[in-house]
Amino acid sequence: MMARLIVILCVSLFLTSGLPHLAAQHPFQHPPQVNQLSQMPSGSSQRTVPIEVTNADISVGIKRHIAIERKNSADRKFHVNYRGKNLALDLIKVHDDRL
Repeated sequence: MMARLIVILCVSLFLTSGLPHLAAQHPFQHPPQVNQLSQMPSGSSQRTVPIEVTNADISVGIKRHIAIERKNSADRKFHVNYRGKNLALDLIKVHDDRL
């Protein structure tokens, strides 16, 4: 009976002594996000300045993207696949207050 307790105690101490080492190798957090706009191309020695984007720029980009997709479409509609169906849409409004 005493031998079992000693073995259990030794095994548990052995396992718990390795936990800080494992936690240091594998942190439970996401890696830091890299801003793709501020990355420099390889071989470039110039510094780049991060671009600040406003809600107005996002709204214009959405409208421009939809306009290009409509222009390339045969029926002049914006097509989206939703649950296996092809939906032909028209842009009515971009909700700028929700950007």
